[in-house]
This record gives sequence, C-alpha cells and structure tokens, in this order.
Amino acid sequence: MKKSGDKVQPPPIQNVEIALKVIDHLSAMTGYWNTDLICQFSNNAYSHWFGKSKEQMRGIYMRDALGPIFEKNLAHIQAVLRGELQVFEREVVIPDGSIRHSLMTYTPDIVDGKVCGFFVHVADVTPLKKVEFELAAAKEAAAAVAEQELATLKQTNATLERLSVIGQDITAQLDTSVVCHSLYHHVTGLLETSSFSVLLVDDSSLSLHPALHMESEQEREHHSVELSDTAHPYSICIRELRDICMDIPSDHANDFSPAVVTIKKNNNTSLADRDDVHSLLCAPLRVADHAIGVMALQARRAQAYGERERLIFKTLCAYGAIALENAFAYQRLQNAQEQLVAQEKMAALGSLVAGVAHELNTPIGNSVLTASTLSEKSTVMATKHRDQNLRRSELDLFIKQVEQASNLLVHSLESAADLVLSFKQIAVDRTTAQRREFDLRKTCHDLCATIANQINARQHQLIVDIPDGILLDSYPGPLGQVIMNLINNALLHGFEHVDNGKIIISAIALSKDKLQLRLEDNGCGMNEHVMGHIFDPFFTTKMGQGGTGLGLSISYNIVTSILGGKISVYSQAGMGSSFTLDLPRHAPLQ
Repeated sequence: MKKSGDKVQPPPIQNVEIALKVIDHLSAMTGYWNTDLICQFSNNAYSHWFGKSKEQMRGIYMRDALGPIFEKNLAHIQAVLRGELQVFEREVVIPDGSIRHSLMTYTPDIVDGKVCGFFVHVADVTPLKKVEFELAAAKEAAAAVAEQELATLKQTNATLERLSVIGQDITAQLDTSVVCHSLYHHVTGLLETSSFSVLLVDDSSLSLHPALHMESEQEREHHSVELSDTAHPYSICIRELRDICMDIPSDHANDFSPAVVTIKKNNNTSLADRDDVHSLLCAPLRVADHAIGVMALQARRAQAYGERERLIFKTLCAYGAIALENAFAYQRLQNAQEQLVAQEKMAALGSLVAGVAHELNTPIGNSVLTASTLSEKSTVMATKHRDQNLRRSELDLFIKQVEQASNLLVHSLESAADLVLSFKQIAVDRTTAQRREFDLRKTCHDLCATIANQINARQHQLIVDIPDGILLDSYPGPLGQVIMNLINNALLHGFEHVDNGKIIISAIALSKDKLQLRLEDNGCGMNEHVMGHIFDPFFTTKMGQGGTGLGLSISYNIVTSILGGKISVYSQAGMGSSFTLDLPRHAPLQ
C-alpha cells in the first residue's frame, strides 16, 4: 500500500510520452530526417513555420516540406550527409506571410562512422536580428557624432557578430556538461569574470544544484541554493524571472561567494583573508514562462557590468537556456528508449525460456515414461528369477525390451541435451551481446530448435535453408533476437487466419565481406500503409491483443546499429511478407 509522501515512478511508456511532449512544446523546430531526406520525426513547431502538422510531416520529402527554401539549403544538406555539422541562418516566410529569421542547425547522426540521418533544430532569432538591425540603424544615424561614440558602436556591432557565432556554437550541443563549459568559455571571452556558475533547478523544484562552477580558471565545488531563501539573489532570479546586477559592499563582499559556506563551518579562515567580490550579475535560464536554472558572474571590481554587459549576458543566457532544454529533452528521450529496449529484451528472453521448457517436455516426458516402464518390468523379472520361475523366452523378451528402452532413453536425453546446449548459447548471447565468430546455419538451427514443437503444434512449418560455412564475426545474440522477433511477427500477424503457414529462413554470401539473410512467410501479407510504418516505434495492428509495436522497431535498431546492416521489407496483401537483412560478415566495433 502506498503511503503519503511515497514517490510514484511513472511507467516507461509515460516517460516517452513526457519526453515527446517536452519536444512538442519547444518553440524551436526539432526534427529528424534520414539519408533519403524523408522526415522520421518532427515536433509541433513545424505547423507554425510551414503550416504542416506532425502527422503531415512524417514521411514527407524535405523538398516538399521546405518549398523554395530547399534549394537554398541544398549545399548544407549535402554537407551534413557527409557528416559535417551545419549551422547557418535563413529568412523564412511563414504561412501568415511574415518573415522570420531562423538559426538552423543540421547535426549529423553518425553511427559507427556512417551517417544514418541528421537532426534539424531551427530557432527563431528574429528578436536578436531585430536588435542587430536597430543597432545598425543607430550606427548609421550616429555617423556624425564624436569618434569615441563611433568606436563604441563599432565595438557593439563586433560583439553582436561574435554573439551570433557563439549562439550557433552553444545551441549546437546536446550534452549538459558541454553546454555549460561552452558558456563559460564564451562568457570569459566577453565579460570580466572572476567566478562563473551555472545552477539548475532540481527535480523537486525546491533547490538549485550546481552544474558547473569555475573560480580563478579552476573548476570548484559549489553548494546548493534553496529556492525558499528569500534573500539569495539566485533564488530571487528564479522566483521573479529577472536578472540581478548589484554592487556588494566590501564588508559583505563574500556573502555570495560559493566558498563562504565552508569558511563559516570550519572557522579556520577569516573572511578578510579573501579578495573582495564587488560586483554580481545573475540571470535566469528561462524557457518560455519558467526557469530551468540560473547563470551568475562575479567580478573583483565595482560597477563591472553596465547596460552593454547585461545585454550580452542576457543574450548568452537565452542561448544557454535553449541549449540546456534541448539537452534535457534529448537525455530524457534516450533514457526512455534504453529502458524500453531493456524491457523488450527481457520479455523476449522470458518467452524463450518458456518455449524451451515447452520443448523439453516431450523428450523428458518420454524418458520418464520409458524409465518407469523399464523399472516395473525389472521388478517382475527379479521376482521370477528369485522364485526360479523365469523362462528363457521371457528373459530373451526382457533383454530385447531393455535394448529398445535404452535406445529410446538415449535418443530422448540427447534431444533434451541438444535443446539445453542451444538454449545456453542463445541465453548467453542475448544477455551479454557477446561478439564471437559463429556459423550462421548452426546458430539459426539452434534458435529454431527451441521453438520447433511450438510451431509444429500450430500446424505451421519452419524451414532453415542456409548452406554450411557462412561464418560471421558478429553478435549472435542480437541477431537471434531479430530472427525471433520476425518469426513472432509472422505467427502473430501473418498467420492469424492462415492454416499450414510456412516460414523459410535462407541466406547467401554476397562476397567475403557481405551476406544477405532473408525470412519469408506465406501469411496474409500487409498493405502499403502498414508496410510504410512497420518499423515505427509503437506501431502495431494488434494493440491490446499481444502486440506492443516495439518488436520490429527494436529489430530495425539492432540491425542498423549493433549489426551494422540494413533491413527492408516487401509485402502485398494476401501474398505473404519477405524481410531482407543485408549484413556485414564482420560487425562494426561497439
């Protein structure tokens, strides 16, 4: 029974939904396109920019989505497909006819040295561009003023150009630590800094915990700040969503120093022994109408931060907030995907154990029956021998029966031993993803042996048509999971209304480095709509009836990532289905 105060953990599927909702609520466009320039994922922001919903975006060709912008972006698209990060600005005419300035980031998705697609992030930087245009106009209007004012305007313009480059660098990152260090690097290059801190709101929303603190160019520890602290400027930033710039009196210079807590606790050092910190500038890392953290600077000089410095600082905070929010969403999505994959693997292993137990019932049952019958006959013969009532014909018959029973026992126990050996190898491979050299035919035969009786009981056939001698240096466990998922897909979907179904697993060596593995069935097949979404996560035609929508999605990820190959499907309604795996014989190193 749950008690008051117990923390309820949401189920893994809810975690994915939360992550997707977070991405959908981002004001920036976020999407993923494969190497064929087909949209695999997009958030709701695309409807504002291009007038197309998420459902309309999925599966759309990039040229059709972008319209005339496609030709302008073509050079960047070609570059990212070569594995080169692309960050650039572009003017976009949105459906209401207004022109928006965008900061576009194309990040290649590189797996094992190969580009599998690319992430697209488009941020609306129209407000920043507006500021840039206004400052440029002010620069032209002030052409007649004194030389010092002109120099100040030139410096401002140079700073804005540098900020544009800095923004591209910061928002291109998807790792929290990298974002924080990038912010530190750029802040110290623009503003006077004796210490730099980034603190993030914790999961309980009760305190700020340190993500990075730098002091005198060294990374140091930092204490947490309670948001209930009504006097601390960091907590004020979060509650009131505003920046704070203050000069600290010399006798209170260390009140906001991160090291002051340790000093007060130990009483070994006087506050007077530390250099005064005369200026403090902090601002919330704000996304929409809420803050995810705070960024702060300290300087050993009074009035170190004027209007220009505060503008630069707030701009960097805006870039940092966008980058950190994207990093959080990306990490949550990765965690949710990893949990789902792990659960699917355990479910598949549990199904395998149940199947092996079912397969072992027949040989072990035969052995028990034969042994018990032999025991009974031995007792009868022993009694007759003891009573000297044993005839030669009875002894001859008993010897013949013992010989038959022994052969049957040997055969049954050998079958059981073969099943156990197959299961042991498959179980080890699946749980450890162990890389080793193996024969493809033997591995497929061992796998199929564990479910042969189950398939035969349904009056279906499972045929392995693979020649000997096709050796692979790869991961038999993940490969076995893919094959088992494809077999289960045929049993659950393909043979739903089909009697005497047939599954054929075949393979050919295309070269010394490549092979093609194919799994075909004569089931009901599928239409073009189903075939177009069959590898999508959570897509199933049997939701609530044994289908999770994850089996083929996980199989696709295993083939394209762990095994380093490709998987494709061909099917027609009523004509069965054929899955083709093009695999390297030497899997890429993990």
